Amino acid sequence: MKRLIALLLSLLLCLSLAACRRYLPENPGSKPEPEPAPVTEPEPVADEPVQLKELNVEFAVDGRDALELLSLQGSLPDALRKALSRRNVEVETIDVTFGTSSEATVNALNSGAVQLAFLSAEDCLSRGAGTILATELSDVPELSLGVAVLSRKLDNAAVTEALRDALPELASVLSHYTGEAAQGVYSADETRLAQLTRLYETGNAVLCEADASVGSRTLTLRGVGHRLNSYLWGVSSIEVWEGDTLLQTIAISEASDDPNGGPGEYTECPEPELLLRAVDVSFDGCDDIEVFGWLPNNTIPYFYWVWNVDAQRYEYSFRLQGPTIDAKTRLLSADYRESAALSWHDIYEWQNGELVLVSHEATSE
Repeated sequence: MKRLIALLLSLLLCLSLAACRRYLPENPGSKPEPEPAPVTEPEPVADEPVQLKELNVEFAVDGRDALELLSLQGSLPDALRKALSRRNVEVETIDVTFGTSSEATVNALNSGAVQLAFLSAEDCLSRGAGTILATELSDVPELSLGVAVLSRKLDNAAVTEALRDALPELASVLSHYTGEAAQGVYSADETRLAQLTRLYETGNAVLCEADASVGSRTLTLRGVGHRLNSYLWGVSSIEVWEGDTLLQTIAISEASDDPNGGPGEYTECPEPELLLRAVDVSFDGCDDIEVFGWLPNNTIPYFYWVWNVDAQRYEYSFRLQGPTIDAKTRLLSADYRESAALSWHDIYEWQNGELVLVSHEATSE
């Protein structure tokens, strides 16, 4: 019996040791790694709003309708305050006034009595009125007749950025002043601002652009000129750019000695987008330049500068009236009127690098 009891005790001891072993680390000489404490992300701290006690906004009247100006005066402060608040700028008071003249508004800007003003681009740039934030949206700089100008006395980058960003949002309200459709009335495009400055400094701006492919290269053609009157636009030169490098400046006067009649200092075109285009007229795989001449009594003349592969530049080549460019037949044709009863159909082809007239037929109407 004693042996049986001893055997049972030994068995119980072995079982106890086995149970304990399950709770011991594999390496009894090392301590178990403590579990890492949970990482608590700090709460983001919201930027404190920029506080501006007052913002005085002035518009040059310039003969605008009084009722529309009163509507603007009533609606702009609240709309502008909300737009700035969304951009983390809080303004306590916004006051809208109207200058009796552009000169008076410019003086108020320069003195700091007015922080933001809306002027004509000409008045702003000719008088050095401050920092232009945005211009009226248009296809070409010269239609940007109005600009939003910030006083140099308001030296606050956050407020400046907020105002610039807020102006396009206020299109429907500002349309009471601009008279334009209430969509994107003002744009803060830096390229447009640079072109507008160029216009009033030199009398010309980039009115149109076209991409030209010459071999493996892509060039940018820029027609430089200005609005001649209410109906016509004109370019006096064409700039040829490759990226940021100006390769060539072509004067329109290069075509003035054309035997068929050349343009003056400026071409004359009813639409800026028609002023010039890139087209391969020599059928060598390189784009050439076609320029709209003017509106005559019969048929529009076009002038052509052809890419010289050897010289790697454009050279004046010829003029055609009513041209058709046929890449399949590699022929150029011109259709034009000589009188009310007589018209001509000419066909040209390239021979040894020269454009040669190969057919001249009268067509009656």
